[in-house]
Amino acid sequence: MRIRSDGQETRARILAAACHSFSQNGFRKATHEMICHKADANRAAINHHFGDKQSLYRVVWQHLLNAADSEYPVSGNLPEDSPAVERLEAHIRALMYRHFSQGASWQLERLRLLEQVNPTGMVDDILSEHHIRNRKQMLSVLGQLLSGEASAAVIRFYETSLLGLCRGDWSGPQARKSQTLKKAGIGRKRIEVLTGQITQFLLQGIAAKVHESQSR
Repeated sequence: MRIRSDGQETRARILAAACHSFSQNGFRKATHEMICHKADANRAAINHHFGDKQSLYRVVWQHLLNAADSEYPVSGNLPEDSPAVERLEAHIRALMYRHFSQGASWQLERLRLLEQVNPTGMVDDILSEHHIRNRKQMLSVLGQLLSGEASAAVIRFYETSLLGLCRGDWSGPQARKSQTLKKAGIGRKRIEVLTGQITQFLLQGIAAKVHESQSR
C-alpha cells in the first residue's frame, strides 16, 4: 500500500512539474531535465508513469482543460433552462476568470498561446473535442438571444466577438509583467465589472441585429 501511495505522489509531482515547464517553455523547449529537477524525480519515473514526452504533453493538456472546466465551468453551473442572458454572462465570466486567474487556468491560457505560436499538432484532437463540448453552450445561448432565426454566419460573428473581447488585453503593462491575478491588480472586482460591460456590449449588438431582422 505504501508503494502505491508513493507512486501516486510521484506521479502528481511529475504532472505538476510538467504543467509548469510546458506552460513556461512550450513543448520543444521544455526538457526532461527541467521536469525531473522540479518534480524531484528521475527520467525513469516519468517514463513509467507517462511514457514518452509526447504522451506527457497530452496528459498535461487534458489535465489543465479538465481543471479549468471544473474551476470555471462555462455553464456557471446554471440549469439549462436558465434565462439566456444569465447563461451568456456566466459563459463570459468563466472565460474572463480563466484568462486572468492563477493556477491551472493561467497555465492553460499560457500553454494555449504557446501552442498557437509554435504548433505541435499533437493535441489537435484533444482541443477539438474540448472546443466542441464547450461551444455547444455558447451557440445555444447566442441562438436564443438572436431569436433562433439567425444564420450560422451571424451566430459565428457574435461568437468571434465574444471570444475576442474576453481574451483582450484588459490588464495593462504591469499585469502583463507580473502575469498573476494578485500581482496584476486586476482583481475579482474588476473582472466582474468587465464581465458586466462585455455582456451588455454584446447584448446591445444582438438587440440591434434582432431589430434589424424584424424590420425587414
